[in-house]
Amino acid sequence: TNILFAERVILAEGKTENRILPRIIQKLTNRTLGLHKTALVPIDGSGSTRKTIDVLAAMDIPTKAIVDLDYALKEGETQRFLSTGDPDVAAIKAHLTKIAPVHSINLNNGWPTNINSNMTAAEAFSILAREQAIQSNLASLKTKMQAFGIYVWIKGTIENHLGGITKNEVGWAHFNARLETEELSSILPDDHVEITDLVTWLLT
Repeated sequence: TNILFAERVILAEGKTENRILPRIIQKLTNRTLGLHKTALVPIDGSGSTRKTIDVLAAMDIPTKAIVDLDYALKEGETQRFLSTGDPDVAAIKAHLTKIAPVHSINLNNGWPTNINSNMTAAEAFSILAREQAIQSNLASLKTKMQAFGIYVWIKGTIENHLGGITKNEVGWAHFNARLETEELSSILPDDHVEITDLVTWLLT
């Protein structure tokens, strides 16, 4: 229902985004999402991103979305945000094939899987995202997706951009408590510029 009164919409799949981003936005702008006339809308799985964007576009509501790295790599082409055979996706996938045995990453169709694995697929994508050899590909991928209104967490997930906070009520509460008394630059010395740029992009 908050969409009905919004001038713009932000789509986010993750629980951390929905718990943390409103507080970060308020911290950086001194205004709530409501005062920005912006609705943060949870989506049921990143696979719904394209469909939801298309529906909101038909309603003439400006919409942007925030997704994990795995969505861009696995769904970017099929969801028509990237060209088929995108060279950055191909380069990242080839590099993953090379490092998978070293890190004991199980692959399915060339991408990390939770099946018979000692780590989650999200953890595997986070390992991949730290590889220096593909940083230029990740940056290029982010730029291409952002042109379609899709922001990609190129470290894998939002948690990796927020200092590795735990994905639970305790982690969210601790981070939000720090926001009450500390500047974002002291909480996130390595990522505060990116988070600030993200907020500016989301609200324009």
